[in-house]
Amino acid sequence: MIFILPGPAQTVLPVQPQIVRGVRPRWVSASFRSIRQFLDFRRQEAPSHALFTGLPLDPIYTLATDVPQAWLVRPREAPHDLDNIQLYAIPPKDRASGIHAVFGLDYLVIEGHARDTLTSAPPRGLQLQLTTNTSTVIADTQVVANLGYLQFRAKPGVFQLEIRPGRGREVFTMESAGNSGWDSPSVDEVGSEITLTSFDGLILYPRMARVPGMEKEDVLPPPDAVEGPSGPSIVDRVSSW
Repeated sequence: MIFILPGPAQTVLPVQPQIVRGVRPRWVSASFRSIRQFLDFRRQEAPSHALFTGLPLDPIYTLATDVPQAWLVRPREAPHDLDNIQLYAIPPKDRASGIHAVFGLDYLVIEGHARDTLTSAPPRGLQLQLTTNTSTVIADTQVVANLGYLQFRAKPGVFQLEIRPGRGREVFTMESAGNSGWDSPSVDEVGSEITLTSFDGLILYPRMARVPGMEKEDVLPPPDAVEGPSGPSIVDRVSSW
């Protein structure tokens, strides 16, 4: 067994260009702190920074955040296009002061995998929604065929998971919201509440039961009903010509 213990004073990862034949070097650095730091006993928090020296001006650089998968982060303040930083186009005075950006955490991701209790297959096309205690819809999504995947974006809180009005309610009822894992209690026992209380996000495993008489029905219309009647094929038109 190997234990890797970082140094107690390590705050900035060392910069090492990655060189590949025929490809320009890549300069990668990260900045992180284990605790918050402040400037001169004031309430202003010391900003995180990564220092590069001697960078060539020609390449296009990128400033981004490496955050948990459940975080939806975007830049709030940035004087430059952070995906296309061109140092040669920045005045020397501004270049010496560095590239500054403020990022904000907008939402957390709620994801999950829904299943049909009759067939154990994904209820593809089923539309779901998150509502508040006042029945206000804050997010909606559609279950896809690939593993019954679903995804919402939301802020921490307590919500109700529901089937959206429409064809989905004609075919399915919600047996469990899946807030407590694969074998979550049923809606009759604990209701359809889900709780987003962690910065790690939330994974749901909703179970859907079919309405009696809808055992062979599908939420999505058959392909021919969507495409409608088609005109003569290319072969038919060439033959007639």
